[in-house]
Amino acid sequence: MQPLYDKTWPSGAQSAKIQACDMATPVPTEVFMKSLSLSLAAGLLLSLNAPAVRADTLLIERVQTEQAQAMPKRGSSMAQVESRFGVPQQKISAVGGGSRRTPPITRWIYAGFSVYFENTHVVDAVLNRANAQEVGPAPARQ
Repeated sequence: MQPLYDKTWPSGAQSAKIQACDMATPVPTEVFMKSLSLSLAAGLLLSLNAPAVRADTLLIERVQTEQAQAMPKRGSSMAQVESRFGVPQQKISAVGGGSRRTPPITRWIYAGFSVYFENTHVVDAVLNRANAQEVGPAPARQ
């Protein structure tokens, strides 16, 4: 491969011709390095963003699952929940209840979900964790 210009400094029209050539057609190695750098940068950005995309998908799937599953409705009594869903696998004793500002909160754990009661009525029902890495209900305090 011949060099684009010799080592002597050109003058006048030759100088303009060489500068135009250098700017218009980069050396193939420069093209390769530039495309390699861009490819690596794009790959790095995509790999850094991948866990967030997966987490968002997981959250969306969990919300859709929760909406599709029959769970106790807010305001239902303990008796209504037990008659409709049966005896829970575990009943966590009440936490709080020292004053009117901190009513007793009880949790019942079923196979696929947990039910939270304030006094004797449902406050919320949530799906249990699908795996250990998923953020879900806090472990029971004994």
